[in-house]
Amino acid sequence: MFLQSYDYEIIYKKGTANGNADALSRRPYDTEIATITTATVESSTQTEASFIELDPYASICEITTSPKEKVVNDQRTDENFKDVIKYILDKELPDKTRQARKTVIESQDYIIDDDVLYHLYYPKGKGHRADRIVKRLAVPLTLRDDILKSYHDSLLGGHGGIERTYHTIRYKYYWPGMYSDIQQYVQTCIQCQRAKPDAHKRPTPLQPLPILDVFRRVHMDILGPFRKSPDGYSHVLLVVDSFSKYVEIFPMKNTGAKDVANIFYNQWICRYSAPDAILTDKGQNFMSNILKEVCNIFEIKKMRTSSYRPQTNSTCERNNKTIAEKLRTYIAANQLDWPDKLSSIAHAMNTSVCTESTQYTPYYMVFSRECRTPIDTVLTAPTNVGPDARLFIDGLHSNVLLAREIAKENSLEAQQKYKAQHDKNAREATFKIRDKVWMDTKTTPVGYSRKLCNKWQGPYYITEVTGKNTYKLRRCSDDVPIKGPVNANRLKQYHDPQDRPTNNVDVPTDDEMSDDEDEEENAQDADEIVQTDTQPENQVQRNTDDIRTNDDPDLYQVERIIHAKRINKKMHYKIKWLGYSHRHNTYEPEENIPQELRHDFKVRKDQAKRIKARKTKR
Repeated sequence: MFLQSYDYEIIYKKGTANGNADALSRRPYDTEIATITTATVESSTQTEASFIELDPYASICEITTSPKEKVVNDQRTDENFKDVIKYILDKELPDKTRQARKTVIESQDYIIDDDVLYHLYYPKGKGHRADRIVKRLAVPLTLRDDILKSYHDSLLGGHGGIERTYHTIRYKYYWPGMYSDIQQYVQTCIQCQRAKPDAHKRPTPLQPLPILDVFRRVHMDILGPFRKSPDGYSHVLLVVDSFSKYVEIFPMKNTGAKDVANIFYNQWICRYSAPDAILTDKGQNFMSNILKEVCNIFEIKKMRTSSYRPQTNSTCERNNKTIAEKLRTYIAANQLDWPDKLSSIAHAMNTSVCTESTQYTPYYMVFSRECRTPIDTVLTAPTNVGPDARLFIDGLHSNVLLAREIAKENSLEAQQKYKAQHDKNAREATFKIRDKVWMDTKTTPVGYSRKLCNKWQGPYYITEVTGKNTYKLRRCSDDVPIKGPVNANRLKQYHDPQDRPTNNVDVPTDDEMSDDEDEEENAQDADEIVQTDTQPENQVQRNTDDIRTNDDPDLYQVERIIHAKRINKKMHYKIKWLGYSHRHNTYEPEENIPQELRHDFKVRKDQAKRIKARKTKR
């Protein structure tokens, strides 16, 4: 700012000619530099600034506190290493013969260097480490969690997989059971469970729908949107018969529930009679009260797919693909005439042999004769002989029964063949009620990148098994239920970070506790090792409030939760105390109730609702 008030010109000057400016950087020094270990500065009362020329020295200070002391102390108290250290230093062996023999054998792979215990590793195979011995630090139990957080959770760790994390750590550190500890740590990482796909997940076995007669079960779906035609059509309603694969395609101006119900009644029920059941997805136009009322009037069973599970309605999904392919073939370049092609496309699909199921044309399965096309009327001579009416009816009836029986066998054989091929790599779902699971994320928030969003959301817990591979869920955080059943292929097991080995350290008994105050101080300093950048969700607080003892008169055991209500806008649970009558029941705030008890209460509540609903229907 000061120089801006002047009018000046900057001229380049060589460094060799600018000796004044480089005087400090080019000052000659003696070859030997004095070193000091500790610099002591005495206080001075002098107020006037003065400069004293001193001999140059290296700015190196002694570190008074080092993690080395903690490593040494923890190694000597660790259950895995203390016997080996005593044997190497003092030739002391445990009293038990088996443990003594094990100590002697294990000590051959350990050395003590500068009071620190190291494990010797001999790499096998090819690689830059195969020709030397690797000296690895023997890590006591108190430091393992810090190492795992640094090499996995931190930003520099990168949330690597099991193998990558293990092979990165193994060349620097060692402790018994290291691979299983790393495996469990990585599997229970909350961020990894949310963000990474389940590479080892297998699909569940197929559950084919039963084969029914013609028009007994129909499948419905909406295809679109397409470019709006001059008549205002933008979508297509597809209705498919489950057995014959006979299709009807109806153009739609609106996809509202009223339009769907109107087309289904006027264009299907009035032509082919009401089916026993209809199968649709969970779109609002199919879940409306209007369509539900139509089903109630004609006693039609309303079936729906589970959320984001189009495979359940595969009959429609496959025909949707066929319709789109044929429309692309015949429509004009401006894509405005597609409604005019739907009837012809439906005719072509109904007069084509279903090679993957019945081996008949849908038209023949419905009308008991093959459809005559324009080319057939030209090349095929008409039959002029009128058959006897009775003989014709008898023959037609027997042919229809035979054709449908053969078609049913062909469909069943195709089902079994496809199921056998699909189930080669399939595995039955093993989820149970109260199990915690993740559910895959199918939606992306507006403005966010799909590739950077988490793959899984939750965790949830299972409250009901609704089918062979479908479940009802509630969110663990607030117990809010998820609408509709969820297929097992959208779920994966939740691994709780509390199950990590570093969180399940056995509490020593009174006999095992040491009276030495120094050891107690060392134990209290266990968390004073250098902290790393970790996700807070992976740091589990050990809750000792759940431990109840009968010796303490102020602690009571919970038998079960019997009711829940909001008090002052806060959820409270009515508790039945173990060993006390109902008149001693009390309401406790939500934060005082363990999560498992709340989940158990919600499961029992949902089960009671289902039993009551079944009794009401009867």
